[in-house]
Amino acid sequence: MTYVPLPFIQWQMLFGSDVTMAVQDPSYPAYVDSSVIMGQTGQYQKDSEKYGKIEYMRCNPENGFFPDLSAVGKTEIIFFCSPNNPTGASATREQLTKLVQFAKDNGSIIVYDSAYAMYISDDSPRSIYEIPGAKEVSTKKM
Repeated sequence: MTYVPLPFIQWQMLFGSDVTMAVQDPSYPAYVDSSVIMGQTGQYQKDSEKYGKIEYMRCNPENGFFPDLSAVGKTEIIFFCSPNNPTGASATREQLTKLVQFAKDNGSIIVYDSAYAMYISDDSPRSIYEIPGAKEVSTKKM
């Protein structure tokens, strides 16, 4: 896969309305909002306050702001932002390696948002393409 400069709303159009997507929680609101606007999120579930076709990957201080991938269901698309907006957390090389392997194992495509990579000040990867095998399952959005 390669970098394709599409707005988030066009990504949803590209993959169609039957896909399930995963997003970090919290994450940049446009990932979910653009899907809601296009009617591709499934029904809003009042009891959970979530949409049916969105898998929310909880990220918090307790898990190092990286989701427990064993708790994530099968999804066709994974929107992943590093450094994350709004938390500022950057995924480590080990974490991104796990994410790439998860995508390979589940037939998912990672849409990687690296808009804030210039602010990474440690040795965290600036691009998912620094991870072996990432080009097979991801595309980069800047």
